[in-house]
Amino acid sequence: MAELDERLGQVYAAKTLGDLTAVTHDLPEIEPELPVPASDRSATDHRLPAPPPPPARPPMPTEQGPVSLRQSASWWLGMTIIVNAIWLITGITGGFSDYWPAWPMGIGGAVVAAQWVRGINNR
Repeated sequence: MAELDERLGQVYAAKTLGDLTAVTHDLPEIEPELPVPASDRSATDHRLPAPPPPPARPPMPTEQGPVSLRQSASWWLGMTIIVNAIWLITGITGGFSDYWPAWPMGIGGAVVAAQWVRGINNR
């Protein structure tokens, strides 16, 4: 450990590549492996196997058909619960005058209402 600490100290103190050579002069040389020419390779293929194909993509909602009014209303109700919970957890500082959940609730409600009206007109 003492030798390791001493060498690491010298490595961290080195400013040039020559300083690093002085630290590693007594270590054995490692010869890099040279690539084998294609003519000398064995019949075994050393390439990595091809990755598996990606899983099938689930169909998009538009590919499944229109979203039902019940699904839209359920999503709107879930979103309403979440934004109101966030509003309550973060603190009601300005009372109902700063009731920001009304914006996403109103927009989502308008989308559900438009779907409901469109459903009535398509009957």
